[in-house]
Amino acid sequence: MGEIYSSCKSVYIWLGIPQTEVETHSEKGNRPPETPINPFTLALHFANDRHMHELPCFEFSKGQWSFVPSPLFQELWLLHKEVTTQAWWSRLWCVQEAILSPSAMVVFGRWRIPLSILKAAEMSHAYHVSSCCTQITALFPTVEHLVRSDQLLWIRQQDAKNTDTSPRKVFSDIDKVFRTFRYKLCQNPRDRIYGLLGLLDPNMQPRIVPDYTRSIGQTFLDAMEVLTAHSRGDLRYLTGSGFCSQEHGLPSWVRNFAASISQEATYEEVIRYEAYDLYNAAASTRADPKCMYDSILSLIGIRVDKITEIGLPVLGDNEDSSWRVLFSWSKMFKRADSPGRSTPDAMDIGAFWRVVLADTMLVDKPKCRRLTAEDVPRTNISWDDSRVPHFVSGPRRSMERSLQATTYGRSMFLTEGGRIGLCLPECRVGDEVWVLHGGKVPFVLRLSDRPTTKGRSGETIRSHRFIGDVYLRGIMDGEAMGGSSYTTREVLLL
Repeated sequence: MGEIYSSCKSVYIWLGIPQTEVETHSEKGNRPPETPINPFTLALHFANDRHMHELPCFEFSKGQWSFVPSPLFQELWLLHKEVTTQAWWSRLWCVQEAILSPSAMVVFGRWRIPLSILKAAEMSHAYHVSSCCTQITALFPTVEHLVRSDQLLWIRQQDAKNTDTSPRKVFSDIDKVFRTFRYKLCQNPRDRIYGLLGLLDPNMQPRIVPDYTRSIGQTFLDAMEVLTAHSRGDLRYLTGSGFCSQEHGLPSWVRNFAASISQEATYEEVIRYEAYDLYNAAASTRADPKCMYDSILSLIGIRVDKITEIGLPVLGDNEDSSWRVLFSWSKMFKRADSPGRSTPDAMDIGAFWRVVLADTMLVDKPKCRRLTAEDVPRTNISWDDSRVPHFVSGPRRSMERSLQATTYGRSMFLTEGGRIGLCLPECRVGDEVWVLHGGKVPFVLRLSDRPTTKGRSGETIRSHRFIGDVYLRGIMDGEAMGGSSYTTREVLLL
């Protein structure tokens, strides 16, 4: 399919027929009912680089803007929502036609628009809400009026390049391709892998060969073994969610690509995927992974700590709920970070922000940078008993967006050694934190029930189950490597 879409002149993407019937009108009088509204009107608004306040839902009075949605805006919004919720956007097998074709025309009933215009609209919208239109965007009363884009509109064509072995442009980052579209739907779980192979170099070695006679578990294991072979000693492919699954007979270090995941969760994981290179927990060491008998993965690393407490997780994009969780984290942080502080109702807010932001700031989605001293307040600050937002300083939108990326699907945790960090909700008290060679971030491992397992050297050792990556303050920049406090040893992942 990759060859077909790459070789064609153009692709027509059929979304279906609009179901929304509207009688359009404006402030100046009724428009004839037989004149329908273009469902791509809002997309064209932003593609033409127009501001938020130019939408027919804002009024300027007495020196300030207010959100007053007109009937016209309500109709435009319903049509836009109908476009963006069509089944085509959810289908994994539609990814190749949108990305590989030289040009694509999106068709919705009688209406059509180039896919490139939709991409331009999304880029422009993102720019406006994060810069000139930040304040007016905040006037929208609910997330219902915030555009939720699709990763298809964000995948960068410059990531696809010509290679010596492929006649067409392909994506070299196999892991990123698989993870970017994990939220897409397909009937056969094997197609989570096979349905994206058209984006990759068909001649890469080793490579994945579609074989529907293999079990789902074996298909996912094949994919992880290929990712391991292409990793060049970097464990980035072991970050993110979906590990330690109880389905399909998977080893704990093999991602369950069939696991249900929302588009929002996928998007935040892609941002954290990009932020991975900002850290250096393993001090530039390279991994030497060995896939052994019974699909056991052998790695080398250092056990640095053990989890003693885990807080509530941030599980959704509801702002009030997220702030309540964050407030509960502040209590954990205050108790762990400064047990001897003379002022019990105050804490080092700068240190707290560094943890919950994972020491990163989102600057141009999905790109991040490390925090600077100017990004967060450095003084102690008193907390009330209900809200957190009052101590956001600096560019509020940038701070909130970064916070969503680092905390979504995460919990705060404390360790035996007095450290504080962010982990997956699947972690448990008693789990161990390791720095593994080749990992720029630490990982959480859990001792398995199997008494002992023979390692690569023939020595019999305890085995572990792999849980996932974490942020742990004081460990992210190689502090655990090279000292006499820790012992480097083999770890076996079942």
